[in-house]
Amino acid sequence: MSFLKHLFKRKAPKPQGFVYFDFKHTYPHVLWSSGWGQDSEFPEGFRYKVFSVRLEPSGEFDVVLIQELKDGSKKEMLRWSVPSDKVDPSADVIQKLEEQFGVTFERVDMSNVRTCEEFEARARQVGWEVSYAD
Repeated sequence: MSFLKHLFKRKAPKPQGFVYFDFKHTYPHVLWSSGWGQDSEFPEGFRYKVFSVRLEPSGEFDVVLIQELKDGSKKEMLRWSVPSDKVDPSADVIQKLEEQFGVTFERVDMSNVRTCEEFEARARQVGWEVSYAD
């Protein structure tokens, strides 16, 4: 690479959002979305989403818990990593959230999704909107 190209080389944009799938090293695994609940702290309502991301070639998983409020704001509540043989305990977190907040989660298995097009089709099939970072 010439000096000028190196000097003016554009840096790749940092991925935005809570999870990132590049379909080369990061893939969706199992995604959960709760129904709406409410309590005295959030009388307008809240729901939770849990996303597990499979990391290749390690086979490990990153899992993130997101809280969404009725106004559309979202907040990362917790993030953890688990080895491939321990990913099922993430389901225990789902059960505890259901019990604690009185919500029910819908589980969407995307473990066989390998491309962006497959992800988009599966997401739309379950009624989700899909957005992309530029």
